Amino acid sequence: MLKKIPAIIEFIATLSGALAVSGFAPYHFWLAPILSLTVLFLLWQRAGNARGAAEIGFLWGMGFFISGISWIDISLHDFGGMPLPLSILCIVLFGALLASFPGLVGYFVFKFHHISPVRWLLITPALWTLSEWFRSFVLTGFPWLSLGYSQTPNGILSGWTPVLGVFGTTYLIVFIAGLMLLLTQSRTPSRSTLLYLGVLITVLSSGIGLRKITWTHPVGEVVSVSLLQGNFAQDKKFDDNMVQLALERYLTMINNSQSQLIILPESAFPVFRQELPEYVIDDITNFGRTQNADILVGMFSEPEPHQYYNSVFSFGHSPSQIYQKVHLVPFGEFIPLSALLKPLINSVLKIPLGRVPFRNHP
Repeated sequence: MLKKIPAIIEFIATLSGALAVSGFAPYHFWLAPILSLTVLFLLWQRAGNARGAAEIGFLWGMGFFISGISWIDISLHDFGGMPLPLSILCIVLFGALLASFPGLVGYFVFKFHHISPVRWLLITPALWTLSEWFRSFVLTGFPWLSLGYSQTPNGILSGWTPVLGVFGTTYLIVFIAGLMLLLTQSRTPSRSTLLYLGVLITVLSSGIGLRKITWTHPVGEVVSVSLLQGNFAQDKKFDDNMVQLALERYLTMINNSQSQLIILPESAFPVFRQELPEYVIDDITNFGRTQNADILVGMFSEPEPHQYYNSVFSFGHSPSQIYQKVHLVPFGEFIPLSALLKPLINSVLKIPLGRVPFRNHP
């Protein structure tokens, strides 16, 4: 019979996951994810079996992701008109889907708990980083809340990010948390303790040193850029009269800009490209060519029947281009597990985009 995880361990796992979110903006407490993972590793050691470790990892993930994705409620409840209980249910279900990744990591990490500490220290960060990489593209991908981002902008490991990227930084965060666990369990000084301490100091001091390097340098002439924001309420931007107002306001703002690159927000024109009056495209293109400028406009596209994309179009001096969004926002641009949830959600959700089957561009 499998041993049940004590309630206090379940509570600590969930709480430590929730506290890890404070490492991200706007709090930037970069040490929080490292400490949180150290606690998680300690709990995994007390799991007793792989299933228990998976449960602990899952609960850590529930605390982490539900705290980190709670902003989805703004789209569902505040703007979409979804009843609060159903909105909370959607967040919990989505959080559970994401929490399965650290749950799986816990399962496999426990399988390696008999190996040497050094091997454990190398394998555990690799498994965690691999899970984040999978999460970045499964079901269109949800790369938000990758641990590597918690070191931006001034975390002690942020110097490594230009060298290793966000996933490499994630590896180091998990690696440092593992080192801290091993150090706390070294009751007497030993050769291993000195080795762990030396590696810890080397990684951290190298990160501090790398922060002093200027990795990029300006090339060519300075390009002036304008970011335009029409400040339209999200719950009204799809009303017919607001669509026309958005077109007029952004055209005025574009014509008043003197920049070489003018960028409008995502879905600034809340219509499909083929629905946009041609005079709007002509005005933007002619302005760009006259002012030697390029204008990026967010709107929707349907290049093939029933293939919908959240897109960015460029008009003006340079040849026209289009970019199709890759990572879609759950419950806004697509509904996870749509076969199960879509009929229920569409019956109460008032956001028109929630009913358009957007695709992520490969």
